[in-house]
Amino acid sequence: FQMHPSLRTLSSNFPIYEIWRTNHEDDEVQSLQNCAYGQSLLIARSTAGVETHTIPDDGIAMINLLSKGNSLGQVFEALSPALTHKDFSETLSTLLACGAVTKIESPALQTA
Repeated sequence: FQMHPSLRTLSSNFPIYEIWRTNHEDDEVQSLQNCAYGQSLLIARSTAGVETHTIPDDGIAMINLLSKGNSLGQVFEALSPALTHKDFSETLSTLLACGAVTKIESPALQTA
């Protein structure tokens, strides 16, 4: 996987996406009193502008491993069972949907 140069990840012990969202998207700033949890984000520039998406905490490890040239199988094995099938597929879907993946290469098939 080749990732877009603008791709960044961010992890915090605070609800950083909720803080950003209520200050930028809500008509009135919402209370974050019930948001006592950390969040991890994927941030990437797309044709629509800068996109910010929440991802599972282990999604950052997944993105880092893919960025280093590991295959999907290698990444899944390395992060299993911490990264569930659901989190794995959601992170991959988010990467593809926001255009964070610019190139996917497949190893050459060997013929007998």
